[in-house]
Amino acid sequence: MTSERTDLPDRLFTEISREAGDVDPADVRRWFARGWIDSRGANAGESFLLIAARRAILIQNVRTTLGVPDDSIEVVLSLIDRLHMETRKLACLNDAIDAAPDVDAESVRLRAIEIFRNRMGANQ
Repeated sequence: MTSERTDLPDRLFTEISREAGDVDPADVRRWFARGWIDSRGANAGESFLLIAARRAILIQNVRTTLGVPDDSIEVVLSLIDRLHMETRKLACLNDAIDAAPDVDAESVRLRAIEIFRNRMGANQ
């Protein structure tokens, strides 16, 4: 998860640090160089600065609150990113069910819950 962009100006890391609160600009630069911060996951209308600051806060919390060592943070971030992506996919599926004209959305949701519970029970 290494970034190709290490040529960014120091002021960018300072701005991200300021937006994130109590995060050292040197840490932000290091995390960016490692590819832990990047803007590819930005939603429409959100600035790079805001996305980078949120990511810096997440990394800082994973390090300090959860006590995850730097050599394991990439794995944790990868899992969080995957979970976020799956959540977005489920939200899209939910919207598609709601928009389908000839579908009883509530019946589909109840059936999905039933299938999920059956599969989870089989795996325990």
